[in-house]
Amino acid sequence: MSLDKKRGISLVVLTITIVVTVILATVIVLQSSNTITDALLADFTNQISQIEDQTKTYYYQNNEEPVIGGTSKMDAVELLNMANLDTDTKNTFLKELSDNGDYSATFYQIDLNKLDLDNVQMGLKKEGLNDVYVVAYPSQNVYYVKGIKIDSAVHFTTVKTVQNTEVAALSAESSSEVSVTSTSSKSNIIISRQNNSSWTNMLGIKLQVLINEGEELYLKLPGIVSEKKVNTTNGINNYNIESISALVNIASMTDDELKEFVNFSEDIKILKVIKKKDGVILESADTKLVKNDFVAPVLEEALTIASNEYDNIAYFKVGDSGGSGIKSVKYEYLTKFDENGIVLNYFEGISNLDETYLKQKGKTIAASSNGNVQIKIPKDIASIQMLIEDNAGNVSIFKQSTVQDIFIGATKQSVNSHEAIFKLAVNTTYGVSLLKTYISLDGVNYSNEVDYTARATSNNFQTICGDYIGLSGVRDKVYIKVVVTDNRAIVSNRQTETRIFAFDVQ
Repeated sequence: MSLDKKRGISLVVLTITIVVTVILATVIVLQSSNTITDALLADFTNQISQIEDQTKTYYYQNNEEPVIGGTSKMDAVELLNMANLDTDTKNTFLKELSDNGDYSATFYQIDLNKLDLDNVQMGLKKEGLNDVYVVAYPSQNVYYVKGIKIDSAVHFTTVKTVQNTEVAALSAESSSEVSVTSTSSKSNIIISRQNNSSWTNMLGIKLQVLINEGEELYLKLPGIVSEKKVNTTNGINNYNIESISALVNIASMTDDELKEFVNFSEDIKILKVIKKKDGVILESADTKLVKNDFVAPVLEEALTIASNEYDNIAYFKVGDSGGSGIKSVKYEYLTKFDENGIVLNYFEGISNLDETYLKQKGKTIAASSNGNVQIKIPKDIASIQMLIEDNAGNVSIFKQSTVQDIFIGATKQSVNSHEAIFKLAVNTTYGVSLLKTYISLDGVNYSNEVDYTARATSNNFQTICGDYIGLSGVRDKVYIKVVVTDNRAIVSNRQTETRIFAFDVQ
């Protein structure tokens, strides 16, 4: 091969190499440019989103916008004048306002110091009077007045992207335990709802609607066929729908409609807000009512008593048809027997315990997965008061008697190393057919039966038992067993109650 031919091949290779290099460089530049553009847009979107979320939260909590000067406000014309933009950029801003339905809105300059924000660089008036954020009322859309130029486009807001975040927030509720505020907004309808992943018996809704002459407002509620008309006035109408009772008042629900709404069992419940004029729908917005339980828990099976020698065992069953399930069962003693077998208030002067006391100081007992509850109760207790709470916060309070047909009480009179004298009180429903006592020095072996049946001449009587004297081998305690059989007419139906008392030796 000649030298000239070798040089020719080298030139071809060199030319191809240069072309490829230029192409690669162009691709890299374009990719880099796109990456920078995407990063700038993402950063702007994040700032707008952060400010918008915080502004909505502030409004929800304070019922006012986080504004500078307290009452400063502008219409669209005043806002555009404040922006001080060239004609093309001004038209871009005007188009964004119109596309979002905010041309007729009222605008407030946002005081960023009132919000909980991270790393916000713009809107601090460092680059002029238009270097600020404003919020549109009633839509709650946020705009950056100066605008940010990314490539050849100027952006003032990313509202359309931000508004779709409610869907993500709602879908995340099943896995998140964080309570947030979501806002669904149209140009003249704003629904703010306090989201909570856990169950609740509160609706937590704030509704804002702009009503013009001749317009009407309706609510479409889950479980109710007909739309419910809401009373309105011309202008901005604000509704606090925190609870079921508030919803009943606003929507004028009948008892049957309330029952249909409460018992609506679908997992996803939609509340729709509709604005009409002359029967034609002008606008509508909706929000999801998730994990609501408005039904109070119930006592499915009343308390029954099983007895042993030392205490009573109370059994009952609780249930929650609202769907949230039982959170806790608490109880406290309400009445007791005194030493004479007379029923008194357990706490002197208190015959009823309120919800606050039971929640804070009541004894807690766990319910099984099927709602069964078992409580060990001293035999001297005549009744208890219980509180049942479900996971949505609904509460029911019940009083339940623990009195049996036979009550046995005993108080020591003199118990020492050589005698055991005690006062015995017996209450029965059907009289007494047998009453005997026994003594033990170790709590295991009982002897020295004494028959007191002849003394039991009424359904409620007391007697002093002084038959256990001349004792020996006494330790630190003396145990007395009392056995009573009632006097039902049918012998096979008679009940026997046994109780053991442990008296300290003095």
